[in-house]
Amino acid sequence: MITEDIMAVILAAGESKRMWPLTLSRPKPLLPIFNEPLLLHTLRLLENRVNTAVIVVGYLENHIRNVLGDRIHGISIEYVVQPQRLGTGNAILQAKGHLTRPFLVLMGDNLYSEEDVSACMDPSLPYPCRMIAATSDHPERFGVLLTEGSRVLDVIEKPTHFISHLVNNGLYLLTPEVVPLLEGLPLSDRGEIEITDLLSFLASKGKLGFNRVSRKLALTYPCDLLALHATLGMEGKEWTVEGWIENGSVIQGPVHLGRNTLVRRGSHIEGPTWIGSDCEVGPHCVIRSCTCIGNHCNIGQSVEIRNSILMDDVHIEPLCFIANSILGEGVIMEMGSFTALETQTDLVIPPSLGTVLGDRAHTGAGTLLLPGSKLWPEITTLPGERICSGMKKGGPIL
Repeated sequence: MITEDIMAVILAAGESKRMWPLTLSRPKPLLPIFNEPLLLHTLRLLENRVNTAVIVVGYLENHIRNVLGDRIHGISIEYVVQPQRLGTGNAILQAKGHLTRPFLVLMGDNLYSEEDVSACMDPSLPYPCRMIAATSDHPERFGVLLTEGSRVLDVIEKPTHFISHLVNNGLYLLTPEVVPLLEGLPLSDRGEIEITDLLSFLASKGKLGFNRVSRKLALTYPCDLLALHATLGMEGKEWTVEGWIENGSVIQGPVHLGRNTLVRRGSHIEGPTWIGSDCEVGPHCVIRSCTCIGNHCNIGQSVEIRNSILMDDVHIEPLCFIANSILGEGVIMEMGSFTALETQTDLVIPPSLGTVLGDRAHTGAGTLLLPGSKLWPEITTLPGERICSGMKKGGPIL
């Protein structure tokens, strides 16, 4: 049942440079999780919980407007623009004209669960404002909570020394009374209005409670997108085969095949693997676990794919090898292109990250892509070219 007196505010204005080149073509909240934009996943969780969501947009805002429209999953969608990215507190203030009742605040680029939303809306917490928290092995990356029972005593943003493993999970239930508090906050050292400062103030007045949830799923770097698919690979999915599998192919474990997808003879697919609609796979392909393939993709003969994400309209020619990598929409890999599994350089590469190819990148035949390499959108490599670790061909070094 819809909770009539609660609405949602979703912050989706950021540029997300740490996710380049994937976010050069789309806002981070539209990155796909099992072929569905992250923002749609969030709104589905809010279905039957709220009837209005205000989306704070900025960077590539029309992409979000085109995907959501003015109503989705039974939720009325309103938009406000954050002209300059001046912090999460400033983003909330852009929606102040709509904030006449209690409201959830969600990050457009976080992956939430049913547990998260239910915990934040828990009416048994005796505090006007609420948040959720989870344990993290790297609390120095997040806001850390000091607590007593279900009360939050303080929130310290990215502490320089260890305080606790309990960290902010980026989901809040606030009241309209916080609007003047946000307007009166001093700017942080970064020149921004920080929601952490608001939380600390509410905590000091005894007005902020929390519930603990089982985990934090942060989406900061491209390798996090791979990790999310691996973590969620067995959870809450309907593994259906709506396509065709030719004789001589082997399917092991949970595998989803979308409508009109054809798996040709001699192919071997290990689950959990998700393959979208209108795809052609094989013959004699090997698709290993934790792989997600978008819609309208063509995977050629004798291709092997491991633990990778291929977005829509990707074309892979025969004899390619792809591992621990993310390929944007419309990528073409010509025959014999390889993503290497190891690197001999001294560069620090995020764990389990191969290569990241922006939308419509094109690798010439026999291209070798070393771990940590990136191609900007619409960049083409020469046949036999070697793209070194840390190289970001076509764009600036971050």
